[in-house]
Amino acid sequence: MSLRIPKGHLSRAHAFDRWAVVRTAAGIDDVTIHDLRGTCASWLACNGSNLAVIGRCVLNHTNLSNTGIYSRLNTSPVSKALEENSTRMLGSGPSGLPVMTPAPTTPPTPQTPAWPPSRAEERDEWPG
Repeated sequence: MSLRIPKGHLSRAHAFDRWAVVRTAAGIDDVTIHDLRGTCASWLACNGSNLAVIGRCVLNHTNLSNTGIYSRLNTSPVSKALEENSTRMLGSGPSGLPVMTPAPTTPPTPQTPAWPPSRAEERDEWPG
């Protein structure tokens, strides 16, 4: 199958006809061009791209509030902050940063009562 690219202006009808050929060949009959836009924006957001770049440059949004839906996908700043903090806490932080190391803990010595209790302890427990 060859996709012949016409010279001059590409009509809307021709673009949709060509898109139908591509979808059929790929076996994805229910995917729209708009789905591809959203998928591209989602991937960019998941990989830490700036929302202003996604909205204005990729999706051509005039209002950044329309791009806000993708903000929940950008977890890279949170992941980065948690990774840096765990590195500092575990003692292998980059030079110049204070390194916190956990204090060594010794398990408490269990105190086991003597058994059987003495006669004096039994008397103290039940007066009378």
